[in-house]
Amino acid sequence: MRHITAACIAMLFFHYAGAQEFGGNPLSHKWRQINNDTVRVIFPEGMDSIGQRVANTVMYINRHNRLSIGNRREKMSIVLQDQTLLANGYVQLAPFRSEFYLAPPPNSNDMGAMSWVDQLAIHEYRHVLQNTNFNVGLSRVVGYLGGQLGRTAANNIAVPNWYWEGDAVLSETALSEQGRGRLPAFFDGFRALSLAKKDYSYMKIRNGSYKDYTPSHYPLGYILTSYGRYEHGATFWKDVTDDAVRFRGVIYPMSHSLKRRTGKNITQFYDAGIDWYRKKWAEGGDWDDTTMISPQTKTVTDYKYVYTTDAGDLLVLKSSYKRIPAFWLIKPDGTEQRLFAPGFGFDDYFGYRNGRMVWTETRYHPRWTWKDYSVVMVHEDGVTRQLTLKTRYFSPDISPDGKLICAVSSGADLHYSLDVLDAATGEVIRHLPNPDNGYFTYPKFSADGQYIIAGKRGKDGKIALVQLPVNGGDPEVLLPAALRVLGIPAIQGDTVFITANYGNVDNVFAYTDKQLFRVTNARNGVQHMTVRNGHLVFSEFTADGYKLFQTPVDLKPGLPQRSSWLQPDFKEGGSIIDKIPDTEHTVTGIRSCTV
Repeated sequence: MRHITAACIAMLFFHYAGAQEFGGNPLSHKWRQINNDTVRVIFPEGMDSIGQRVANTVMYINRHNRLSIGNRREKMSIVLQDQTLLANGYVQLAPFRSEFYLAPPPNSNDMGAMSWVDQLAIHEYRHVLQNTNFNVGLSRVVGYLGGQLGRTAANNIAVPNWYWEGDAVLSETALSEQGRGRLPAFFDGFRALSLAKKDYSYMKIRNGSYKDYTPSHYPLGYILTSYGRYEHGATFWKDVTDDAVRFRGVIYPMSHSLKRRTGKNITQFYDAGIDWYRKKWAEGGDWDDTTMISPQTKTVTDYKYVYTTDAGDLLVLKSSYKRIPAFWLIKPDGTEQRLFAPGFGFDDYFGYRNGRMVWTETRYHPRWTWKDYSVVMVHEDGVTRQLTLKTRYFSPDISPDGKLICAVSSGADLHYSLDVLDAATGEVIRHLPNPDNGYFTYPKFSADGQYIIAGKRGKDGKIALVQLPVNGGDPEVLLPAALRVLGIPAIQGDTVFITANYGNVDNVFAYTDKQLFRVTNARNGVQHMTVRNGHLVFSEFTADGYKLFQTPVDLKPGLPQRSSWLQPDFKEGGSIIDKIPDTEHTVTGIRSCTV
């Protein structure tokens, strides 16, 4: 009877979750474990230090940071996957376990620059605590009758997906000096809707749209959970969700609980939360005058990664809700010409120089489902070719003479390098110095091809802008490491244009003569830029996607300041990163990874 009940619930209330991969890793892949009364961390042989860090982080949070979620405890198994290049992680209730995909994301704007292992541990363990503390009331009864599948169904009926992810993002923000709640780019979607005066209903935002742009449940959840914490205190959501999973209000139990505790149902609460943030976003609204040069479209359309060709055209990656991403040329008169479409990649970025294009594409192992690659692709004289095999490269760039390529290598052992490759053969010519194992972001060759300029993320989450001689000499720090995100550089002579989040949105700055100047004061986040005919052309996010704007190149002194809403204090004691102990837990072997 119990199994029949579980099957019925699973069919009626299907909820997507990461499934177990059979034949995921080669049999030669050896596993080790840390197994105690709080957590079981399973990790590949040779990654003991990573396993210890995850175990210590989880145990610290379990003992010190439960006020806002509850005190129920349940042991958890966490598997650390090192063979895939997908930067992700999840917690699954049936069976109850978590998996961390250890390769860090190449784009710092997406997730920030803090240690990827720390971010995964804080974020995903919050999901563990959510599931553990939601095993009460009617949800517990359904779990008893239907097992973990029944419990999954009950929890996801009672608690919407925006809460699960928003609360976890809030946790990574509260317990570190970074987290997505401190990234201006994380709010670009909702800020764009606000600027365009598109006041969509809660249900449209909640359910999404195939016609209009709507932000995902991650920023929606953070806006609602953070607003609730600001207005009602640290234990507010613990009480609301406890009502919901006990089904105190059978239809829309979360909304019923909000109404009972705040006088607002979920729609009214959403309106209040968005209005609270809109007032924050309006601060410092004296934006520069810019001209949009990409056409208005009825379909949401993105123009990303803009370059100037030798003929004065603009080269972009263009995609829309109706078309797959492809490379397009935009003529000075606005005429657009489609070139060709690249294959799928973990990162859609591409580089361009003097008629040559370079990017990465994903390749999968034919046998092992957890093992994949990121290979370098080159396009020249109308011909596209795959340059590397079975590599783990990201963010490539090509030298001015077309003879060299630089790319970031993300090793399965979590060792990173900036490699210089032969553009004809793909052979590694040189690994540039990286004694502290920092992660390089979006390297670019200098105008003369003698140097490579890149952001460099440290283990402490700080990013520096560095310049490395191509011949392997000592690097030079252009901008010292700091807790701010640097984006994709664009080189124009001796000037390095780069996006950075010094203020409330990502803007373009220029490094020249050993000084940093502000170039744009955009309404919303800027992703990439190029210089054409004395004007800066840049890609800015709008309610209709990334659009191209231009403005005269004007270097202004002084850096903008960040508002308080991007420096939140959720009263949980601040960052735990430096408080996590270095306890050495017993490590034992394991015959096979079966969870």
